[in-house]
Amino acid sequence: MCFRCYAGVAIAQMILGSSHLLSMLPISTLQSVKKLLRRVCELNPEDIRQYELKQKLYWETFVACVQYLYEPSIVIPNIDSSDDATFFNELLQDSIEVLLIYLQSSLGRLIHVNIVNSEGLIDYVTALPWSIPKCFERKVYAVIREVAKEQVIQPPSLASIAKAKLAKNKFGLRKIMDVHSTSELLFLQ
Repeated sequence: MCFRCYAGVAIAQMILGSSHLLSMLPISTLQSVKKLLRRVCELNPEDIRQYELKQKLYWETFVACVQYLYEPSIVIPNIDSSDDATFFNELLQDSIEVLLIYLQSSLGRLIHVNIVNSEGLIDYVTALPWSIPKCFERKVYAVIREVAKEQVIQPPSLASIAKAKLAKNKFGLRKIMDVHSTSELLFLQ
């Protein structure tokens, strides 16, 4: 079960980070990838969490997962068929859902919430509702509820929401996380 989840997370990150390369893969490979992602989407986050607790597994970083949810350059490959466009769109949506399931299962543990805090990601996790398509709203709020079980959280500040929007729409999360003042934003490229 968890191997499928971890493989799904890795594949989802690859798809969201390199969506422009999808058209280079054979459609049969992409169909297999989509099938795996759909199977991960069916997993219960609580089952994943219990498995990790039983096996004494924990994650050391969440930067990559959150980073790919803020990926600004998700591109559906240039394709002729509307069926193919629908397929690629579903593949991207399944990838987002897999990462949200992973966050939901992981952030129900204090050790993981502490890691997210230490990496400076908590504001970006709580700002996800302003950056993720509305069709994922229920899953995004489930992630935030998991964090709230482990610590008191505040709504993101206007500055955090603005940085999250800039991360999603233009610069990506890594660049935005390095910005520490408003004046630095003016010089980002």
